[in-house]
Amino acid sequence: MAERVVELIDQVLVDHRELMLLDWDGGNGQPEGGISPFDLADQANSSGAWFLTSGNVAFIVSGHSFHKATVVLERWDGEPPQEEGWAKVVDATMFLSSGVVYVTGTAGPPSGRMLNLQARGQEWNVRASVRSLGNGPTGEYPPDNIEEFRMQFWICAGLIDTPGLENVRRRRRRGL
Repeated sequence: MAERVVELIDQVLVDHRELMLLDWDGGNGQPEGGISPFDLADQANSSGAWFLTSGNVAFIVSGHSFHKATVVLERWDGEPPQEEGWAKVVDATMFLSSGVVYVTGTAGPPSGRMLNLQARGQEWNVRASVRSLGNGPTGEYPPDNIEEFRMQFWICAGLIDTPGLENVRRRRRRGL
């Protein structure tokens, strides 16, 4: 059974229902053909999807306009078990060039807290989950404890999870 390797818990300011999961390299490490954060936001808004990925970026649409959300980032050594209690769950893949990720709102600075997945230049599985914490406005500004997001990462099958061999894919040799 897979085990959680590391977890980071953070608070992010959600503005206009938008937040992003970013690789530290940002657009500099995005693979050729990657979708820009702006185009990804347009796709999410036009498709109704709440979680979309591209190289080094994922765009997340919140169920609430302006609030502080709890964000949990986890690295697993294999596919994590499915858990009850999450309103929406999406499995996706994304390439991360530096392997250092953080979540930020689209307005204002990031918190500075980052999760090092400890493998550069890899394709990752990511399971994104969201749930309401059942709290309404509390008089705080911005409101707090309204929503929780969780992103769980594990290396895509066929990639070697060994220090120094982060970029090596297992491949079968094809005959001539």
